[in-house]
Amino acid sequence: MNKNSLLLGLCCFMTIACFSQQKFLNKLELEVEIGASIPMGLFSKSVVEPSLDQNFNPENQYREFRGFVKQEGGQAQLGSNLGVTLAYAISPSFYFSLNYSRFTNPIDASPQENYFAANLQNRTDSFGNEFQIFGSLESDNYQANGWHSGFGYRKVIATWSFFGEVYLGVNQLIFPFYTWTFDSPGPTTILRPAPFAGSPVPDKLPAFLYGMGLGLEKSISDRISINLKFNT
Repeated sequence: MNKNSLLLGLCCFMTIACFSQQKFLNKLELEVEIGASIPMGLFSKSVVEPSLDQNFNPENQYREFRGFVKQEGGQAQLGSNLGVTLAYAISPSFYFSLNYSRFTNPIDASPQENYFAANLQNRTDSFGNEFQIFGSLESDNYQANGWHSGFGYRKVIATWSFFGEVYLGVNQLIFPFYTWTFDSPGPTTILRPAPFAGSPVPDKLPAFLYGMGLGLEKSISDRISINLKFNT
């Protein structure tokens, strides 16, 4: 996973353990995961200046919004995490897992809107008449779909167990497009990507996924347990 798509998942999982008279199925465990997706580092940093464009003219006093520059900040907010895990117990202590997770994080567009209102909303036409342009910015959410395998160690003490794992896989980030809507004087909408763009714009960005997790699990019955798990 690259530095611009880092996520920290703080998740509370419900674990349903499959059981049967067959020895193989007794070692399988199915987890349904619901939790929070907490943005980290540049992924959550909000910046304005790098996302403004001078329309290729340094002397142009009206700088326009260009897009969220991921090298400077992703402006992601607290989101949600949904996932499914199928684990197989290799031994009483070690296990192997196959995992799917979906992270969704909304984007904070208010810094760009506030900058526009403070610096770009008031305009002057060629006759020296002052006027205002009102605008609003909306953006798609970040959404990442991850598929990965994991290898973990579990230590059981009475009805509690402590576990740690490492995982490896692929992550696909859904590209978040945005929309500017201006009233000047009638509604005017600017979409990204622009329909006249000469080069294709990706809507899915694949990346290498790796990380580790730590957790604490409490058994409620022979079939059901609840755990708290931290993934990075």
